[in-house]
Parts: sequence; C-alpha cells; structure tokens
Amino acid sequence: MIAPTRQTQLKIAMLSAGSGLLMGLSMPGYNQAWLAWFALVPVLLLCQWYKNISVRLTILPATVVWSVMAHHWFVDIFGSLLGTILCVAAGVFFSRPIYLAVTLQRHFGGIMRLFALPLVWCSIEFLRVVLPYLEEIWFVLVAKSQWQQLEILQILSLGSFPLLSFIIMLSNAAIACIIIKAKQQKQFDWQAGLVFPLVLASWFWGHSQLTSIPAHDPTKDVHIGATVDLTNQDDAIQSLANIRSDGEGYWADTPAMSQAIFNVNAKLTRQISDNTHFVVWPENEMADINNEAIVRQIKQLAIETSNYIVADLIWREQGELFDVAVMFGPDGVEVGRSRKIAITFRERHFGFSPGSKEDIQVFTTPHGQVGLGVCFDRHRAWISRALRQQGAEIILMPVDDDFKANANFPLLHMTDSIFRAVENRVAYGLGTTSGISAVINPYGKVVSASGVNQREAIYGTTVTSSQQTLYTRYGDWFGWGISAITLYLVITWLRQRRKKS
Repeated sequence: MIAPTRQTQLKIAMLSAGSGLLMGLSMPGYNQAWLAWFALVPVLLLCQWYKNISVRLTILPATVVWSVMAHHWFVDIFGSLLGTILCVAAGVFFSRPIYLAVTLQRHFGGIMRLFALPLVWCSIEFLRVVLPYLEEIWFVLVAKSQWQQLEILQILSLGSFPLLSFIIMLSNAAIACIIIKAKQQKQFDWQAGLVFPLVLASWFWGHSQLTSIPAHDPTKDVHIGATVDLTNQDDAIQSLANIRSDGEGYWADTPAMSQAIFNVNAKLTRQISDNTHFVVWPENEMADINNEAIVRQIKQLAIETSNYIVADLIWREQGELFDVAVMFGPDGVEVGRSRKIAITFRERHFGFSPGSKEDIQVFTTPHGQVGLGVCFDRHRAWISRALRQQGAEIILMPVDDDFKANANFPLLHMTDSIFRAVENRVAYGLGTTSGISAVINPYGKVVSASGVNQREAIYGTTVTSSQQTLYTRYGDWFGWGISAITLYLVITWLRQRRKKS
C-alpha cells in the first residue's frame, strides 16, 4: 500500500482532474466521443493504487472538472454565483456513484471489479431520469458523448441510454482492470479483455442496422421544414408585451405581439414551403387557440403553402391553462392538438397545467402517422415511446431552448431528440425559438439542422420506418434490471458490513 506524500497528493489531484478533462471533452459541444471509452481510467487507477488517501477526495477533482465542462451553461441560466455552485454540486453528485462503485469493488472483488462501476453509475443515472421530482434535474448523461456515433447509437433501440452508458462505463472499468493486473501480477486480465469484443460486436451490430435503412423513395419520403423565429431575442417584438419576461412559461400577451410572432414564422415558412410537407414552428405560446384572427391566418397560410403547419398555442379548458401543439392541414382544417405533458417549474409558476398520458394520440396524414409533443416532452423517453406504440412514424415538436441566448444548451437538448428517434425508429421534426431546429431520421442521423441564435428556416428529407424496436415494446427493461441488481448488491454489502462491525 502506498502512503502518498503532500507532493503525491497534488499529483493525484492533477491526474484526477485530467481524467475529468478527458470525460468533459467527450461531451456534446466538444464532441471527442472516443475519449469517453477510457476517460475515467486514470481516476479508477488512482483509487486502487492509493488506498491511504480518501477515495472521495481522489474522485472529486475528476467529477467537478467533468461537471463544469458539461454544465457550464448553468451560469447563463442561473447567474454566475448560483450557476457555478450548481456545476460544482453536480460534480459532487457525480462522485457519489463512483465512490460507491469503488467500495463495492473492494468488498466483493472477483467479477465485481468489472461490473460495479457500470452497474452503480447507470442505475443512479437511470433512476435520476425516471423517478418523480428527480426527473426535472438536468445532468448530462454519459451516453450523450456518443450522440454523433450512429453505429453505437443503435444500441439505444434495445435498451435506451442506460445500455449505452453501461457499455461505456464497462469499457473504462475493463481497461483499468487490465492495467492493474498487468502491473501487480504481470498477467493479462482475460475476463476484462472479453469486454472489447462486446464493444466491437455492439458497433458492428449498429452498422448492420444502418445498412438496412430503407432507400429513399420519392413517393414515400417525408419532407419536413422548421423555423427558428428568434422572437425571444427580438427587442421590437418583446416590447409589444404587457409584461416582458424571459424563460419558459410566459406567452404572447397582446394581439400585437401575437401578430408579430406570426408574421416572422409565416415569412420563414414561405421561404421553404415548396420543399416541405410539414412545417414546425417554435414553442412560443404565440396566441390563445381561441384567438380567431391568428388561427385564421395560420389556416390560410396552410392552404396557401399546401403544408401541414404545427404551431404552439395556449389552450384554456375547464379552468386550466395548457401549452399545446396544434397541427393544421393543407385544407385549413385543424388535424389535432396535443397538450404538453412535461412542463417545467417555471411553467407551473406561470399557471400552466401538464397534459397526461391519456392525451397522447396519433394523427393520420398522407405522409405518415404523426405524433405531436412540445419541447421538454422529448426529455421524457416514455412519451415518444407511447406515441410510437400508438403508431407514430413521425414526431413533430415546437421547442423553446432559448435560455438567455445560451449557445450550448440547444445542442444538449437536441441530442434528446436523436436518442428518442433511435430508440423508437421515428423521424423527428423540431422548430425552435433560438435553435437547433432539426430534421432527424429514424436512425439518429441529423439530415438538416439550423444554427443557434440566428433566424432562419430549414428543411430536410427523411424516410420513415415500420420497425418496432425492443425498447418500444418493452421499455426500460434494462434500466430497471440493473437497478434491481445494484440494489441487491448494496443491501448485501450493508448487511455484511453490519455483521463485521
């Protein structure tokens, strides 16, 4: 056992921070996806080699650096002080599952040297996303590091993000085990070595899925357009409001403001309408659904452009206020509407109520079965899955990702749509207030995307898929399965520790 000196402790902290730097560089925005497969190896080695120093303190520099790089947009949303505190707090939270994993590794030994980290990390990551209240806390997932790697992303169609995160964490643990055994026993760890064929098999399986993408067929291709209206950042439009505000939950509260927002989106729609079947507008709560003047103009525009137009409006029903996506057909008739289910605390503050699972429905068009949602609905994986189970081939969503013009958050949120597309083999169309508006095919390829913080309209062509994935059929089987195994291991460890004491 090595007793670290003060100088050694400093080196440990620097190496740990370097591990966090590698993982941070793998995250969306930095896009060095390959680093995620071994980024945590340095800190895992430190935890095994320097057992006389606190494991928590060894891990903390890595997780704080990683968190700051992944969540630095917190500063723009919450302010410098609170944003920095939250970045560090997220790093402390990240350190806890790694600490627990190292503890279980030391306690159980054997095969748990490999599986403790992926089991603990991915269980906690999964439960944080699906449990009530915790699901509203936004931390970047390890799986998001692979958002551009289409081959490995196809794993999502089997078990969603916990399965992909599991394989990434298993790779880190395996490399650490191989190095430790080679250094201590001068032997190759064959158990750990078997992880690499698993990773390669996952990649080749994903590649085979991509080769099965249906060929483009002009009679079946779907052409989707979307706008970035940037009205949240337009001082001339915002000055028309009675109460000027920012952040999600506010709405256009004067006829002049509603008209100005319509005018921007109508102009953008006309620029692309010759190339589209659908045009998706942003989540800007531009008018009440009973505002006859605005609704009439949207219907007239749909007729004029021969497009389905999806707009975000306010719906007051039985004393409640809903944020609702409404689709108007090229004949000027409303096709259907869907309430936003995953509302935020700010929207609750402004008086909005959430929709429910019973509100989920799919609408028939000549170009495919269409499901609707709004913004944060794509963050709740079960909503897209429920739409697919009801037959949706295309999901169209108005989105508001404008948090004080932050340029980083829109990319992180768009990756949710990429994941939902692959998980369920559905095409996605997103219209946004500040970017990134996008068209995504059922295999996660972004066929068209806007920039950030620039007013524009985009369009792209996608195929649809009739395949119903394992994930669509059975949901979060993998996430719940590993959570049950991890709970059993933790309970066993606690009981055995209690007996020893």
